[in-house]
Amino acid sequence: DDDDDDDDNDDDEKDDPEYKGSHKRDTSKRSDQGASKRPRREQQSEQQGKEQEAEESEEETGSVEVSDEHKQRVEGAIASLSEGDNDECTVNDLLKQVRRSASNFPRRMLDSVLQVLEDENKVMTRDGTVHFI
Repeated sequence: DDDDDDDDNDDDEKDDPEYKGSHKRDTSKRSDQGASKRPRREQQSEQQGKEQEAEESEEETGSVEVSDEHKQRVEGAIASLSEGDNDECTVNDLLKQVRRSASNFPRRMLDSVLQVLEDENKVMTRDGTVHFI
């Protein structure tokens, strides 16, 4: 019987407006945090989407004009990287090597030069690796 009285007492407390207010979970902080994180995630997704669209549009519009100077810079970097027994490198390593002499050399230009060199059967680029021929 004592247990029943305690249960009845709990129900009375739950009906009391002061009880309800004092035992509610404060979810305002969590919902604020979730709200602040959500736009950041959405912004990151939007940024990634824009970057992907930019890459796709670059592919669609074709390569940029390759000058002899650009081609020579890339060929020089390939010569440096191919010394010894090296017969390949990553595109990123090649870009780093090119940027040692031309710090503002764009990746898009490297991709265009590599395509020209591939057409000339000097390199083969597959899955981010440049194979020297």
